[in-house]
Amino acid sequence: MQIYADFVNWPLFTIGSDQGPALGSAIHAAIAPGAYPDVVAAAQAMGRVNRGVCRPITANLAAYDDIFAECRGFTTTSAAADIRRCAG
Repeated sequence: MQIYADFVNWPLFTIGSDQGPALGSAIHAAIAPGAYPDVVAAAQAMGRVNRGVCRPITANLAAYDDIFAECRGFTTTSAAADIRRCAG
C-alpha cells in the first residue's frame, strides 16, 4: 500500500472490517429493499474507514514521477496492454 500511495501521491485508507467482501455485499444488499438510497449512503452508514493509514512519503514521490506521467498518458483501449506497457 505504501508504494501505491507514493505512486499516486494520495493517502490510502483501509476499511475498519476484516470482512471486506462480506461488508461490500451487505452494503449492496441493503439497497435492494430500500434500506438506503444508494451505495454511498449505505457505505457511510455501515462502513468504517481507517483514515491516514498510508500517506505518501515525500522523499519517495520523485522516484515515481516519470512512471506516473507515462501511465497517465495511456490511450489504448486495452487495460492489459496498458498494464504491460507500465510494467515494461
